[in-house]
Amino acid sequence: MKEDIINTSNNRMEENMDMKKLRRLPYAHVVSTENGYIFFNRLVNVPIEFPRYGTDEVVIQPSVIAVCGSDVHAHDQDSGTHPFAKHPLSNGEKGFIPFHEGVGIIKAVGSNVKSLKIGDRVAIESTIFSDDCPPGRWSQSEKMKIVGLGTDGLGSELAVLPGKVAVRISKGVSDELGAQFEPLGVSVHAWMRAMNVYETTTKKDAREAWFMINGGTGSVGGLALTSLIAEGVPEEHIIATGTTPAKLEALKEKYPKLNVFNLTDKTQTQEILEQVTPRLELEGFGGKIPIVIEATGHDPRPIFPFVGKGTVFVVVGLSSDLQQGENLMDNNNFVVRSQRTILTFGNKKDEQLIKTAKAIFEKTVTKEREPKILTIDSSTDIPNLLAERDYFDIVINRTGSFPEDIDKLLKKGGIWITRPIKGNSPLPTQELLEREVILVGSWGRDKEDWDVMASQVREGRLSADKLPITLFEFSEEGLNSAFENVRKGKVGFKMGRRAEKYVN
Repeated sequence: MKEDIINTSNNRMEENMDMKKLRRLPYAHVVSTENGYIFFNRLVNVPIEFPRYGTDEVVIQPSVIAVCGSDVHAHDQDSGTHPFAKHPLSNGEKGFIPFHEGVGIIKAVGSNVKSLKIGDRVAIESTIFSDDCPPGRWSQSEKMKIVGLGTDGLGSELAVLPGKVAVRISKGVSDELGAQFEPLGVSVHAWMRAMNVYETTTKKDAREAWFMINGGTGSVGGLALTSLIAEGVPEEHIIATGTTPAKLEALKEKYPKLNVFNLTDKTQTQEILEQVTPRLELEGFGGKIPIVIEATGHDPRPIFPFVGKGTVFVVVGLSSDLQQGENLMDNNNFVVRSQRTILTFGNKKDEQLIKTAKAIFEKTVTKEREPKILTIDSSTDIPNLLAERDYFDIVINRTGSFPEDIDKLLKKGGIWITRPIKGNSPLPTQELLEREVILVGSWGRDKEDWDVMASQVREGRLSADKLPITLFEFSEEGLNSAFENVRKGKVGFKMGRRAEKYVN
């Protein structure tokens, strides 16, 4: 989506910028920290010096900033931690500059940034990826950082970011829509991973399959179903669940053919089975939903009656509920953030599973090399492999247990082939494995997801008015109350502010 502009040998700053004035302008929303981790107290404004920028960086003046659920989640962690919330000190203060969703104008460009120029309007790709990822698979970078969570973000009148995370957007894209490309990309990435795995394992068109979106009234789930419909999946083939009656009613009003259910009402589980199962059987899906997107971050057991052998079960929701599993198979880090795909032996032969795993690797990681495969049995010397820093793309586990430190041997995006693990587990991963569900982790966005969004917007299939998002303006003084409103779900799915409202 980026285009080459003119070459230049020097950093460029907008010529008409008043440097003396600018030195007084920038203010950052700095979150206080304790021991290097987020410790939520309140957001405060502190003056900062005019931002210095390097040869690979750009200076952005934000136009719209959106508050993400991750921003709130980071502040609300009882333990004071968040997956990517270990921050550097910012501007001499104990804190960091938050926010990673937004649109802004390029005000300065480092000499190595050839794809952008001063005055370009850009949206933000929040993943600061390194060169260790496969081409275009930014989310599989082993050394990634996250704008506003792993580094300073957009929460100042002038923000310094790597040029590679600024994506130029066209005039036809509103600021409000552009600010949502980051969260929209999370949702697109989830169903793109689902489609890639489903089509690889079934040889069928995923757009003709059925989808269940658990958490369809939330931000990630709502954006997923909207973009799925824009991609051509029929409304009547999507089941959306939620827990808030008003949001469920609004969803049904917006999409009359959508299958909408409240899973807090136990009678609706039976109702889903009665309404949907005959249709699934009639269409050749064996009475089970072929693709499930778990977007709540909570215990997904209520939707287990609808999944079965071969169901592609994508986990995109994050919650502290899922981070303390005694078994790494139940840990967000192993499945979600590392984007692993987990297959079970069942009654398949090894050759079949390896062939399937290789095909998934080619579709979801890279076609440019053969995957590196490791088979683990009782004689495997894992400590020696770790000492040699040997890493693998596909791991076949024959032990019936979860080998210690195996997480360090399997690359991001890798495929784990296993039997259901023996012993009790505090979370339901093992039950999914026993059902021979294909478990898929999803995190972030890749280049192909931006391409999908660009195509949907360019062809008029997706626009700001079609997104299930509420955006409204708020002042610096109201930022803490804004967080509270997002936390309580009072303002719909998203909220944002126009920074120029208080740039003198």
